[in-house]
Amino acid sequence: VDSSGVVTAVWYRSDGSKYIIQASRFSGGSWSSPVNLSAAGQNAYNPEVAVDSSGVATAVWRRSDGSNDIIQASRFSGGSWQSPVDLSAPGQSAANPQLAVDSSGVVTAVWYRSDGSNTIIQTSRYLSAPAAPTAVTATAADGRASVSWKAPTLTGGGAISSYTATASPGGASCTTSGTSCTIEGLANGTRYTVTVTATNAHGTSMASAPSAVVTPTAAAPTAAAPTAAAPTATACDKTFFQQATRTQTTVQTARGATALRMVSRIRIYQDPQPECRGELTFIYRDAKSKKRISQLSGSTLGYRTLTGARSAPVTSWPSSKEMKYTGGDLAGRDRADARMVLVSYLPITSSTPPVKDIELLIVRRLPKALHAAGSTDPTVKAQKHIFGPAVGFAQVG
Repeated sequence: VDSSGVVTAVWYRSDGSKYIIQASRFSGGSWSSPVNLSAAGQNAYNPEVAVDSSGVATAVWRRSDGSNDIIQASRFSGGSWQSPVDLSAPGQSAANPQLAVDSSGVVTAVWYRSDGSNTIIQTSRYLSAPAAPTAVTATAADGRASVSWKAPTLTGGGAISSYTATASPGGASCTTSGTSCTIEGLANGTRYTVTVTATNAHGTSMASAPSAVVTPTAAAPTAAAPTAAAPTATACDKTFFQQATRTQTTVQTARGATALRMVSRIRIYQDPQPECRGELTFIYRDAKSKKRISQLSGSTLGYRTLTGARSAPVTSWPSSKEMKYTGGDLAGRDRADARMVLVSYLPITSSTPPVKDIELLIVRRLPKALHAAGSTDPTVKAQKHIFGPAVGFAQVG
């Protein structure tokens, strides 16, 4: 009996002269008319049957070839029984066939047979194409359809190497090793259904049940983008930050790691345009490879005494993330010479570049509304300081 309740029965019966193997299937409330599985003219006995979850039945029996008994088999697939196939070789008698089918649909038959001196056990396996994929769905777009499905449980004993989805009418298709693909070249306004087949080393499955009807439709025209306001002559990247002296020493961190202690004294100049005053990000990286260098726990950023009567507290970053001062340069507003002190601890590893190749980028990210800020350049600008002779500007992603 298969997973849907269809029953297959086999037996042997005299046709008035010899015994033959017959079968019937119970489906839809009634038994089908008996079908002869073995050929007439010689006796056949001992039928066995096994059925996989999809309803494919396999029958085996022993039958005389006129001199000895051999093992034969037939399979019910696609609505009919196939012609018998000899499993055992002629020349010596074979008997007592047995069958079993596993969860992937692979059928195994065993029997015993004389080798001329003794009785031996022999076996044969039926490896097949997969069952058809299931749950096929299709979604139409402009001149195409995206198709997805579920892999069959019954693989026939071989890994599925590919799937092919085919649209009807027209036969346009796509092939993939996964469980989805897109069929291109469809005609907009045409109604399509899609079926899918699965292929392994032993063959290709029957086509799946068709998807629901889908109809590709041309995409609506895209509205023209609004024209941005013309930029002004002044851009936000004209005012940058200058760095005074910087030093570096090799130290031991509190956790015993060796690190470079980099001290940078930075002068901040307020941008004359308020919309250009964004957050500042301080990044260390290898000047050659452009790879960022993490800062160790304990790195700090703070203000020296500002011009005037007040000072700002020191801020500490306990993680290895890049240091970011989110207050922008607003602390320097109305002050001609705001100074910051950046103390950074960089790990020393086999990949740490020489000190002369370490650069500090002080990044100001331009505002999103570039035309409002009067900027013609959407890139991220930074002032670059290499702990060697070079000082200049850089663009970073």
